[in-house]
Amino acid sequence: IPVYRNSKNNIVDQISGLYNSKDKLIIGISPEGTRKKVDRWKTGFYHIAEQKLTSATDQFRQQKAQAIVQAYTKKAIAGALAAITPGSDILIQGYLGFHLVKELCQLYDVPATEMDIKKFIELASKHVGKTLPMILAFAGNILKAFPGIGTVGGSFFHAVAYGLIFESLGKSVASALTEQQSWQSTPTMQRFEENLSENMESRAQQMARLAFDIFAQKSNNK
Repeated sequence: IPVYRNSKNNIVDQISGLYNSKDKLIIGISPEGTRKKVDRWKTGFYHIAEQKLTSATDQFRQQKAQAIVQAYTKKAIAGALAAITPGSDILIQGYLGFHLVKELCQLYDVPATEMDIKKFIELASKHVGKTLPMILAFAGNILKAFPGIGTVGGSFFHAVAYGLIFESLGKSVASALTEQQSWQSTPTMQRFEENLSENMESRAQQMARLAFDIFAQKSNNK
């Protein structure tokens, strides 16, 4: 690839874009940047590698964060199904919510003290306390479309509700950490409040199917 140095072509960004758009790409680079002997290498190859590494890191974190959120969402649903008293507030109990946020902070290398996380969970719990009746009512309407719901009890309503809550919580924290690169409770909380009410119908249907799958798996294991 010839480089015309009499004009700015953003060749580093162009090659980085090629790497990001291809599954496999091999490019031979002369770090001298010329055919004659030099005392110092050009730094373009370093910046290309740096951008590729940053892109790969971002992609890994995104995939890992998605897996973490899905895992805790399933735990929240399973916990609601297993609750002796349906409606036990998993988020207020704090255990799952605390460890979900903690794992995401560790993934993004963002320092957050236990006190910071606990305060955030308390704020999230207060918001959930205000919106839970509405979420439960919405979950009830969604579950009417599933046959046999009358035989499994009210725990399914809470399972769907907590699935929505934990999915929204995890995605909000992950997206905030991606953009902010630091722990900031207020904007993260705003994201959570917004995400909790977005696409609720399709998400609730997904949580209902997941709850039935978890319930069926546990029933088969008995």
